[in-house]
Amino acid sequence: MNATILQQHLRSATGTTVLTQTVRNRLHGVGLYALRPMVCVRLTSRHRRDHREWATEHVNWRRNEWISVLFSDESRFSVHPDNRRIFIWRDRGSRSNSAFVHESVRFGDGGVLVYGGISIDGRTDLYIIRDGSLTARRHRDEILRPIVGSYAAAIGDDFILMDDNYRPHRANLVEDFEEGIVRME
Repeated sequence: MNATILQQHLRSATGTTVLTQTVRNRLHGVGLYALRPMVCVRLTSRHRRDHREWATEHVNWRRNEWISVLFSDESRFSVHPDNRRIFIWRDRGSRSNSAFVHESVRFGDGGVLVYGGISIDGRTDLYIIRDGSLTARRHRDEILRPIVGSYAAAIGDDFILMDDNYRPHRANLVEDFEEGIVRME
C-alpha cells in the first residue's frame, strides 16, 4: 500500500485531507519506507498442507535418524545478477545522466550452476555444472552416479536423499536410476 492509497483511506475514514508527502514523512518518521516486495513462489493450500504434514512427520526425529539424510540442491551464481531492484535517488530529468545509469547484461551472462549436498556429519564437494542447463540425463550421469551414489554407499542402507522437485530430479530415467534409494518427500 503506497502513500497515495493511505492518503485516500485517511480521507474516506476521517474526512481529513493531507498531502501524500506528509503521509510519507510520518511513515519515514516511524521507520517505514516504500521498498519493493520480496518475490517468492506462490504456495497453494495443498503446498501448505504438505509442508505441515512433512513437519509433523519429522518433528520428533533424533540425530541418529537425520544422520542418514543428504540434503541436496543446485544454485546459480551470476557475475552479472539482475539488479533492476536497485533504487537510485536522483532528480527528475536526470535519468540518462551517466552517474545514474546501471548497465546490465541480458540473461545474467557469466553465471555458473553448482550442485552440493550437506548432512549432519558431512558434505559433498561442490560440483560445477558446465555447458548449459541441467537435464535429467546430466543429473543422473554427473550428479547421482558419482556424487550421490558414493555418498549413499558411505552411509549404508539407511541413506535418504532429500532434494527439491526440480524437473530433472523427477524424470523417468532418474526415477529408474534412483530405485533402491529412499527419497525423503
